[in-house]
Amino acid sequence: MVTVTSYDAEIEHSLRDRYLYAGLYLNELIVRALPVEVSAQPLFVAYDDAIAGMARRDPLEPLLRTFERILLRESGYELLFNYDHITGDVISSDGYYRFVPNVGFESIQKTSDAISGRVLLAIADEDYSNIEVRRAAKYVLRQALKPLLGDRPLTSRQFFRGSNHEV
Repeated sequence: MVTVTSYDAEIEHSLRDRYLYAGLYLNELIVRALPVEVSAQPLFVAYDDAIAGMARRDPLEPLLRTFERILLRESGYELLFNYDHITGDVISSDGYYRFVPNVGFESIQKTSDAISGRVLLAIADEDYSNIEVRRAAKYVLRQALKPLLGDRPLTSRQFFRGSNHEV
């Protein structure tokens, strides 16, 4: 259970279509993932930013991935996309890595499921202009959020599926 003790909405936003479903997704993430009694002012600033971006109809995936990263950080699990958790070295753009939930990224040989260092560094810079970067970010952030969200499916994702879109 999350208790919001204070929140002042200064601007009313109107969301429609997939942006409305994305707003529901953000709400569901907050309720399901944010620990009880946690003061998370930066998360609510990020929420306001994301909702404002949705109202402007900004590209959706960057808004969602940025919010998910801040949610992880405010929940006590900041995911660093630019460091190898084993060596502590900066991710190499020429290298390949795998994501280990609750730990981070580790260097591996190139395999079909490896994520290139170039992609991880783009995610670290929040550069979602490439479809490969967007797909990798979605995959990794879903894996990272899974322990916080539990096994029950997100209701908001069902709305997206019904509208032929995906969060």
